[in-house]
Parts: sequence; structure tokens; C-alpha cells
Amino acid sequence: MRATGLVAATLLVAGCGGGGPKPDENDPWLVVSAYIEALNADDPDQVDDLVAPGADADRAIAERLDRLGGRHLDYDTMQFRGIGMAGTTSVDLTLRNWSTKETYRDSFSLSRQDARWYMVF
Repeated sequence: MRATGLVAATLLVAGCGGGGPKPDENDPWLVVSAYIEALNADDPDQVDDLVAPGADADRAIAERLDRLGGRHLDYDTMQFRGIGMAGTTSVDLTLRNWSTKETYRDSFSLSRQDARWYMVF
């Protein structure tokens, strides 16, 4: 059990470093974790890297960064619904700034295309 947690933590750290390698594209959890990191960095390019190529998500990204960007958030609760079914899953997040105790909700879909998970707004 302990080794499994260490492997998961290693994957999380390795997959989500700012400016480092992209998250493991086969693991939807790491894509969501990279999204939270991008929100905290208030970086539209980082969020856009998680969206399917060719998708027009600029407005949705701007709205999310306006509401959630730079707030030092971590997930409080995360729910994946329908994972693996037809290559899509819905994600419901409750994000929390642990210092201020403020909570925020966000939801979106993930779509699996060409063996990788992408965010869909």
C-alpha cells in the first residue's frame, strides 16, 4: 500500500511541474491536477495546453481564470462520473483555498482523443 502511494505521488509531482513535462495524458486525474496548477499560476497558456487542439476555449479559459486564477487552490473534493464510457467523463470539483477557507466549484468534461485526455469546456 505504501509503495502505491509513493508511486502515485511521484507521478503527480513528475506530471505536473510548471514548465516541465506535460501530465500523463493517459491519466485523467493528472490532467485535472495540471489544470489546478494552471489556475494557481493564473496562466491561460497552461490551461489551453490541456484543451483539445482546435477547440475554441479562449472565453471559457478567461472566465475560469477571472473567477479562480491565482487563488492558491487545491481540490477539496473531486468526482469523476462516467469515466471510460465512450471516452468521456464529467468532472465536478470543489476547490479550496486552505488559508482563507474559501471554496469554489468548477465542472467540466474530459474527452479521450488519440490516446490522450483533453479538457472540454
